[in-house]
Amino acid sequence: MNPSHEQVLADIERLVGTEVALDETDTRIAEVLGVPPDYYFAYLLVWGAIEAQAQAIGLTDPHWQRRTSETSGALATVTSLVRCIGRLAATAHGHAEAGRCEDAAGGTARILGAVLQLGQALRDLDAAVAGPPTPTNGMSGVSRG
Repeated sequence: MNPSHEQVLADIERLVGTEVALDETDTRIAEVLGVPPDYYFAYLLVWGAIEAQAQAIGLTDPHWQRRTSETSGALATVTSLVRCIGRLAATAHGHAEAGRCEDAAGGTARILGAVLQLGQALRDLDAAVAGPPTPTNGMSGVSRG
């Protein structure tokens, strides 16, 4: 599970933790996510198996952890920008429907700015995933993008 998935599930768990008994938490999380409880339970099983496999094959070495940290930061930025663009678009749409053209125009300008930031964040994420140039990921003379 990537860090953004963990954060979303932690946020939902905190939210529903105040609503239901501890033994009903996973069922309520599945409801919030809009999936059948069996699907959510299967996801948790697969997640646990992947985590166990990662430890078994040594994906806890410092090089992998450093790279994961770099990609996690870039992925968090991308996720945040996507959410921001969604909120801005919804707000601008509401202004447009209400006939508030100046507010809608301001909102679309902010969306364009966020899209530019998103483009840079995606380039940063691509660089973090690619890692340092090697004969197989960057020294061959073939452009990545």
